This record gives sequence, C-alpha cells and structure tokens, in this order.
Amino acid sequence: MLLKRSLLRVKACHRLDEPERKLLVHIVIFQLCRPHQRTVISDHGVDAPKVLFHELISLRDNSNATAEIIASENGKIVALVNYLNQILQAIVVVTNLIIIFTKSYASMKRCDKLLAIESNLVNDPKVQPFDIEIGQPLYEFKNAALNYPGSDVPAIDNLNITIHKGDRIGIIGGTGSGKSSILNLLLRFYDPSKGEIDYKGHPLKDYDLHVLYKEIGYVPQKPQVYRGTIRSNLLLSNPNATEDDMKDALNNALCDYVFKDEKGLDRPIEEGAKDLSGGQRQRLAIAGF
Repeated sequence: MLLKRSLLRVKACHRLDEPERKLLVHIVIFQLCRPHQRTVISDHGVDAPKVLFHELISLRDNSNATAEIIASENGKIVALVNYLNQILQAIVVVTNLIIIFTKSYASMKRCDKLLAIESNLVNDPKVQPFDIEIGQPLYEFKNAALNYPGSDVPAIDNLNITIHKGDRIGIIGGTGSGKSSILNLLLRFYDPSKGEIDYKGHPLKDYDLHVLYKEIGYVPQKPQVYRGTIRSNLLLSNPNATEDDMKDALNNALCDYVFKDEKGLDRPIEEGAKDLSGGQRQRLAIAGF
C-alpha cells in the first residue's frame, strides 16, 4: 500500500521528463527497500514529491552514485526472487509427495482387496506324480461343461474327448467356440461345472497343482520373452541345461534364426523382444520348455 501511494505521488510530478520520472520510481523502490529510511517518503505527506525531486537532482549530478544504488538494489531484488523460487520449489515437492502418498495408499487398499480373495480351487493332492507310456490316455474329458461366473450360457457343454500321450492335436473354431476354455480346463485354471476330467487315469483335481504345472508347458498367443540373450531366456526354465540341451530344444522348436546369427545363443534380446517377430517369440518360448 505504501508503494502504491508513493508511485501515485511520483505521477503527480508533471514537470519531470520521462527519464527523470523513471529514475524517481527507482528512488521510491530504493527507499521502500530500506526500512530505516522509509520515513523519507511516508513522513513528509504532500511534500514527498519535493523531497524525492531533490534526491533526484542530487543523484542526477552524481551518476556513479546513482548506478551503484540501482545495481545494489537490483542485486537484492534478484536474490529475493531466487529465494522465493527456492521456497516455491520446496512447496511443489511437498505437494507432489502428498499426492503420491495419497495415490499409493489407494492403490495399496485395492491390492489388499485383490490379495484377500481366496481361490475356489481346492489343492488337495491325493495322487503322487508318475509317468505313463506313449499312446496311453493322458487327458480324458467326460461330459465336461464349463460356465464362467456370471454367465448362464455354458462356454463348453458335454465335451467328451481323449488325448493320448504323444498326440498332436489342433483345436479349430470360431470366436467364442470354447478353444481357450478347453485350455483353461486342461491347466485347471477352472474346475468343470459338471462332468469330470481325468489326467493319467485319475481325476485332475487329485493332483498337486505345483506338480501338475511342472509337467505342462503352456505358450500363450502373446508369450513373454525377457530382455537379455537367447541363452538367459532358455535357462529360466532349466538353470542346469547344457549348451547341447539348449541347441536341441531350439532345433525341436524350429528356431532356425538363432543359428543363422553369428552370436548364436548369446544373441541379445531387447526389452519386450521388440527385435523378434511374433512367431519367433512363440518358438523361443516353446524351446524354453
């Protein structure tokens, strides 16, 4: 408010030309920045323009003193602006931390709710793992049906099929025909709504899930290949695999592109395997089993 009144009084000095008026404004700011001399402006009342005018004349006659005053006050203003910027940056950092903690707390509660959900699959192993001969029944679907939660229409109904060890089977069908649902039942991601599924002659639900997953290799449509090398990705499934084992696995999976590269098993793989095509990623994932 004091600065506003002082500047209004400066405007009242109509006889000053523009350069002198600008210098007078600097004097006003200079006086306001010096608390022990603010009475020069405030205590003279209506005579303040005259007092400032005399200071203007004295400063105009001594140009060096004028430059030193303006330079010193400019330095103080710059320092003040820098301090204000530092304070503002600290406030912004604290504000961002509050926002981050708020989002993190909300995310933590959602994760807790997800982890608190109990699986409806009961893992009650009753059968010890064993091996069977090629040609013997591996999977048997007996009037199997699957209804997904919240749906009254079965994705699979009255399915009867026998898969023998060593068979190569292709499941062909349109969208929504139940191809993925059959795989979900084979992997016991779901239990059948009715009917039964046998594995090696025993109910699938009687096997330990951890043992079952060790015997099954599953490659989805979009397989996950990790950044590193061909070798490091193959060693994820079998850390004790030798170089000959890895080469045999690549041959069986038709990964010819690996042997055409001069680096071979040490060929680097980018993040997300962007340097490999979709088919190359799938064959590499198959070789990992």
